[in-house]
Amino acid sequence: MQYAYAEPVRVSGVSVYWYDDTGHGACRVPQSWRLEYRTPGGDWQPAGGDPVYGVAADTFNQVSVTPVTATALRLRVQLRPGVSGGVLAWRVGLG
Repeated sequence: MQYAYAEPVRVSGVSVYWYDDTGHGACRVPQSWRLEYRTPGGDWQPAGGDPVYGVAADTFNQVSVTPVTATALRLRVQLRPGVSGGVLAWRVGLG
């Protein structure tokens, strides 16, 4: 999943609300994930600052990172074996 920006933005964190339909379907929170950003030069880099990437259901999983200037953001997600995954909402902290 990826956001792209027309102009570079300053990003300080994200919040992700994972879709989980346990009991009704085969969509679960992921096994793990991480945030990556694209530099103005076009290179993809992992977000820094020792972030903790939560995978809790029924809540926003907030991640603070060392602020970076980015032209795009992406979530690199590892799904759980045998199930699908999804995102209900993704918020980006600018500044």
